[in-house]
Amino acid sequence: MAGKRQESRISSSEDVELTVLLSIVSLIGVGISVAYLSYGDNLYSVGKFWLSPVLITLICNELGKYFLYLVLFRNEKTLNPRENLVQRKRRPLKHRLGEGLKFCILIGFFLTVYAFVCITLGAPVLENHEETLTLAAVLTILTIFPLAMFLGAHGCLQYLWTESLDSVSNVDVAYARLAKIAAAGALFGAWSGSIVAPLDWDRRWQVYPIPNIIGALLGYSLGDLCVLSQKLISKIMPSFTFLP
Repeated sequence: MAGKRQESRISSSEDVELTVLLSIVSLIGVGISVAYLSYGDNLYSVGKFWLSPVLITLICNELGKYFLYLVLFRNEKTLNPRENLVQRKRRPLKHRLGEGLKFCILIGFFLTVYAFVCITLGAPVLENHEETLTLAAVLTILTIFPLAMFLGAHGCLQYLWTESLDSVSNVDVAYARLAKIAAAGALFGAWSGSIVAPLDWDRRWQVYPIPNIIGALLGYSLGDLCVLSQKLISKIMPSFTFLP
């Protein structure tokens, strides 16, 4: 019993450490993107898919978070309790290529879904294609990409539908939960950004999709901060919670 309690405390400590580290990395990545957009006229080119480095920054940010998780927190216990790390490394090349193809299909599918939703909610149908694609890409990177990279295509879909994990580690649950709350913040922020579009302020930053992308970045950061705050407060007040 004492050994189990000690293991639980260690797991809980790693849970908090993971949340703190990944939240800080996320905030740094978003901060770099916002700093870039604040310089000169970069903000007004954020809707250009091929010109803005924001997409690359966000992708590198998520890859960095996943790399830190692999190096610092992942042990031989994987998301599949029946498969150890050695078995995973021995997967045939054909299987890995299949998983990569599923990953690309999943990303492409949600990219299309987000673009369709943007058009449904008022984005121009016959113009601003590049702007809509950029906004859809930002949303995909902030919401689906982290979960697909962490859980795989099948695990990502399972988590989206059931919010359950075949996990044996509190650290894995913490990673997925942080990604989920941050994704919800990004979606809420992107939707909230649409509020300023119809206002007759005649500001350059009101042009679609600038407020939506900025809203997504800020909402994503807010989600990270909320999870981080709850984790830190719960260390002092274990019963404290304000997130689902």
